[in-house]
Amino acid sequence: MIIAWSEAFDVGIPEIDNQHRDLIETFNRLIDTLHSDEGQVLPLVIMNELTGKVKVHAEYEEKLMRSSGHPEADAHAEEHRSFIRDIEDLSQRMLTTGKPDLQQGSLKILGQRLVDHTVAGTDRDLVAHLKARRHPRS
Repeated sequence: MIIAWSEAFDVGIPEIDNQHRDLIETFNRLIDTLHSDEGQVLPLVIMNELTGKVKVHAEYEEKLMRSSGHPEADAHAEEHRSFIRDIEDLSQRMLTTGKPDLQQGSLKILGQRLVDHTVAGTDRDLVAHLKARRHPRS
């Protein structure tokens, strides 16, 4: 499941948009690697890279939410923690089983969660909150 980047994914904050784009590009590299003859090590390296990037992204968004007084900051942080746990669990399963069917089914869900988080998720709420704080209605 390769994810084609679309401008519809942009939320309007360049740093977040760049992070989202990088997450999707890293995910796509993982998928490409799983379809190649690279063996089991490279996919695990890329999975570790993806996990690190998700953590950096989560920290950035959570800092923005806390500093702006976003009312859903705790729920958003929990969403991030859940996603990170799922990625780490998948990494562990890839390491111990190496079963492509498990990897592909789980990766499809992981890819969908990346898209959902970007397009229809709480990131859109964060951006709306930040814009409202910058330009409050009189």
